[in-house]
Amino acid sequence: MRFTCVITRYSRTSRAMSSNSPSRSCPTSAPGTATLTAERVQRILANLGPRVTSLELAEMLWLAQHLPEAEPEPEPGPEPRPEFVLDDDGAGAPRLAVPSEGRTSAVPAPQPPERRPLHHPSRGPVRGDSASSVQVPTAPALRDVLRIQRAMRPFKRRVPAPRARVLDETATASRIARSGPSGPWVPVLRPADQRWMRLALVVDSGPTMSVWHSLAREFSEAMVRLGAFRDVRTMSLVVRGEWVGVRTGRSGPVLPASSLADAGGRQILLILSDCSGPHWWSGVMAPAVERWARRGPTAVLQPLPERLWRRTAAPPVPGRAYASRAGASNDALAFRAHGARRADRAGPVPVPVLEVDPEWLADWSRLVTASRLGGVDAAVMYPRTAAELQPYALGTEQPISVAEQVHRFQRAASPSAADLAAHAAVTEPALPIMRLIQERLLPQSRPSDIAEVILSGLIRPVDSATGVFAFVPQARQALLETLPRAVAINTAQVLEEISAEIEARAGRGSEAFSALVHMMGGERRIESGARPFALISDQALRLIGTPMRPVAEQQLAAPVPAELPAEVPPPREAAPEVATTEVSVAAPERRNSIFRLRRRSADVACPYCYEQFDPSAIGFRCNGRISPTQQRCRRTRDVVLQERMGVRDEVGPPFFGPDGRGSKAVCPDCAGETTYRICPACHMTLPVQFGVVESRMIAMVGARMSGKSVYMTVLLHELRNQVGAAYGASLMSSDDNTLHRFLDGYQDRLYRDGQLLPGTQSAGATDNRVAPLVFRFALRRRVRFRERPMHTLLSFFDTAGEDLASSESVGVNSRYLAAADGIILMVDPLQLPGVNELNTVTDLLLAQNRTDSSGRIRIPVAVVVSKLDTLTQLLDRGSPLRAQPPMDGRFDVEDSRNVHQEVRQLLKKLEGTAIDRLMENTYSRFRYFGVSALGAAPAGARVAATGIQPYRVADPLLWLLSEFGSVPRTGRD
Repeated sequence: MRFTCVITRYSRTSRAMSSNSPSRSCPTSAPGTATLTAERVQRILANLGPRVTSLELAEMLWLAQHLPEAEPEPEPGPEPRPEFVLDDDGAGAPRLAVPSEGRTSAVPAPQPPERRPLHHPSRGPVRGDSASSVQVPTAPALRDVLRIQRAMRPFKRRVPAPRARVLDETATASRIARSGPSGPWVPVLRPADQRWMRLALVVDSGPTMSVWHSLAREFSEAMVRLGAFRDVRTMSLVVRGEWVGVRTGRSGPVLPASSLADAGGRQILLILSDCSGPHWWSGVMAPAVERWARRGPTAVLQPLPERLWRRTAAPPVPGRAYASRAGASNDALAFRAHGARRADRAGPVPVPVLEVDPEWLADWSRLVTASRLGGVDAAVMYPRTAAELQPYALGTEQPISVAEQVHRFQRAASPSAADLAAHAAVTEPALPIMRLIQERLLPQSRPSDIAEVILSGLIRPVDSATGVFAFVPQARQALLETLPRAVAINTAQVLEEISAEIEARAGRGSEAFSALVHMMGGERRIESGARPFALISDQALRLIGTPMRPVAEQQLAAPVPAELPAEVPPPREAAPEVATTEVSVAAPERRNSIFRLRRRSADVACPYCYEQFDPSAIGFRCNGRISPTQQRCRRTRDVVLQERMGVRDEVGPPFFGPDGRGSKAVCPDCAGETTYRICPACHMTLPVQFGVVESRMIAMVGARMSGKSVYMTVLLHELRNQVGAAYGASLMSSDDNTLHRFLDGYQDRLYRDGQLLPGTQSAGATDNRVAPLVFRFALRRRVRFRERPMHTLLSFFDTAGEDLASSESVGVNSRYLAAADGIILMVDPLQLPGVNELNTVTDLLLAQNRTDSSGRIRIPVAVVVSKLDTLTQLLDRGSPLRAQPPMDGRFDVEDSRNVHQEVRQLLKKLEGTAIDRLMENTYSRFRYFGVSALGAAPAGARVAATGIQPYRVADPLLWLLSEFGSVPRTGRD
């Protein structure tokens, strides 16, 4: 940029010098003319732009001797300065006022007559013309998406699955042919193919990282579309003091950093960070980064340009990296710095640092896949603690002028970054607008160019969350002086190019930002004297969702007050527990959306995968029927549904775009209407009443062999029969898959065949693809002198006990530890006094700061002592645990309190006082229960001869439902 400006300024200077000089080779003028001295040359150059150094002046004089002879030009007169003006009403298109022959005439710019200026919203109340808010599409933050996807193709490999098997048709046919017609036809199974790696993207939460959220989202979406990874997860970094954790979604649970470490080494972890936050300089990030790097391939995705990395808290070392095998963790890499004699394998763990650029990502993918034997060029950083970090010693700072700051920025910045800053000076330095400038005017620029402009010191943040910046005083004018043409001409050109880019993207569903357009009777105001950043036609405004009327009609129309949006409070914090039970209560009828009570919550949680998302992001699935246009979509396997939930059925194609808060949508392929709504994360079909009721999650956890699977089966059976009849309630499966799985795998095996259920496999062994059992529990309650239906979604996930053995193994089920409103903790009396599972759950809840004013956890916990039939000899004759619970359609609070005190005394006899002390000191709402799912000890692997005689199995769930107001109760606690 600096060299281009010098050549441009010199081209003007050369013409001035050649017109006053009779000879190109002699610097002195003819007799009778003014002498062209060095001082005069400096004055000419000073009038053309910023100060020129001695070296630049010498280079320009050298070029003057090698340029061709300039044609004589007529003596130019005083050139009028064009001005960029608007009409008086502010609603028309901008025009160039061009003075000519002593008079001023308004010449319309070559824009269509009905183009309206777009303004960036001002913060705070302003006075000015009325306007309406529109959503303007912006350019993508990620450049060269196709090249980046091609760079990551080496990860697109298949490996044998550890447990899944498929039929080998060729081998089976050969075996049958060899065995003959009389031999047994035994099929031959082979390991199924699956994708090699998972991808976890951790986005830093430092003070300067908010401008890169769009880049993180687009990079994650590009990796999903690539189809190279089994799972792509995006998490945000959470730092509290010296504790580091991660969060999934905007309001998901906060998990420790160790939960990301994959024990099988089948996960790639990328950390999107500028490494400039206080948690990097203090060394807090070093242990977490080193732990991740020792468990799998890990790299830092750096949005800043390479020449600025040395100023961060993680300055990299250039060299060459070697991998001994594909998928090796970072501690198995060998790195040889430039100038070193040999590679170092015994030093600290190297972590590669990458630019968001195809070439950097291509080299790194070759390193991880070990597809280049000679190693690859790389830059690595070493996680360092605060004692190892040596911040730069700052000398005495001296104030410098803004012009000097601009001069230094242009000398140090890349040419594309300097061009971007100059073009932003004629519009607004907002992040979406700078991305539009990059896309239209600077197609070769990169995301790091925006980082250089932001860190230049010439702009200051106004609203970092939306990417709004403002120039420091006098910086805009200093940048405008570097432009080779008049300011108004540059303004018109930049406005025209940005406007063309916006109109080209209108209606294409890209990312959008808020802007203001002049509108009579609008609810917003445009600050007087504000400059527009684009001009847009009425047709484009209609495409982005704002119907426009001609200006004359606007002036005749009466102002219509805008409907104020409903106030949305901050989302409730979510809890981390396993085997959730989702409980939902119906809301009063509203007409605007099927999401009625959901207006009070930002996100909802899928009852199948437990991922949290905005209700508007819910997708739809075509029903595959013949549409009114006589077209039909072909049923195929949904790759996401198969990878996340293990469903291999052929279903209709999914589609996204319509607002998921609606109850139906039109398929864009066959034009048929569908009511099948799907989760945007796992693509499972959501229950019909999902979103109509307010969901609450109840986690069911317990040690191995504590009887969780048997208890869950008997509990559901009782809810469908005795308990349902007592409360006038019904229990129905929300989908066919749940019904078949429960009947075939649970109820029929236990009740019809009399066989005990096998132990639950861990989530790591099943690749986290076990779908929960989702039921709808409905009853009628009398509210305000009338009966109303109360609906509850129960989502059961049977969790293996080994998944709660430690904090690290809990990470395997991290997506199932979301949004728990209540917990059922199963305690095996034969395994007391161990409390490992309770300790793990407590640590996770405390890490999420889910405490009340007293510092104790506020989530209600039902501690259930199972296998009560083995403890009858320890109970007194008058013990409430020997009596059946009241069944009159209401939960009896007094009976529950008596059982609570009895189980507390029972825990003391069983040396389980550690549980009682932990609950008393850590939880503010808890209750003890005693249950027996079978009623008698089993005979080996079968149910006792007396059959299944459950005892108080529904008490824990009914207590939690009564705490939420979903079930009526008698008495008070």
